[in-house]
Amino acid sequence: MAPRIRLRSHPRSRPRVRARLVAAAATALGLLLTGCSGEPEEAGGRITLEFQSLAWQQESIEANKELVKEWNAAHPDVQVKYVQGSWDSVHDQLLTSFEGGEAPDIIHDASDDLADFAYGGYLADMEELLPGRLKSDIPQRSWETATFGDGIYGVPFLQEPRVLIANAKWLK
Repeated sequence: MAPRIRLRSHPRSRPRVRARLVAAAATALGLLLTGCSGEPEEAGGRITLEFQSLAWQQESIEANKELVKEWNAAHPDVQVKYVQGSWDSVHDQLLTSFEGGEAPDIIHDASDDLADFAYGGYLADMEELLPGRLKSDIPQRSWETATFGDGIYGVPFLQEPRVLIANAKWLK
């Protein structure tokens, strides 16, 4: 439920970036797990929630799967099933699954889709579930990408850096 991000970094900064990515994703996943609005599947007292990830880089896929594994080990009564999604078809897939009542409980998606699905009544307002510390750790402009009307429908957890490189001599 976060804005679509492509992260590219210098090889020497990857461990630091990866650590931040994992920490941010863990926070977002934990919050999303506490704020699910769907009817979870229960089997023998265990709740199973589906988490659809759109991670596409191998490192990101592995980090997401590791977070799910860690969550499942720490929370035996609330398990998460990892489902791999695709950026190529996510909007249509989610729209169809929302309409059919079979949508994943936790989704990773772009902010433009959040608007459609929030206004369509498919997403839970997480405003009351977000700790103050998390709100203060993320810039307000980032929260605006997940805020529609009076509700917050996603947790922004990555930022896409924009870089403009120009020849200063030519600019003068």
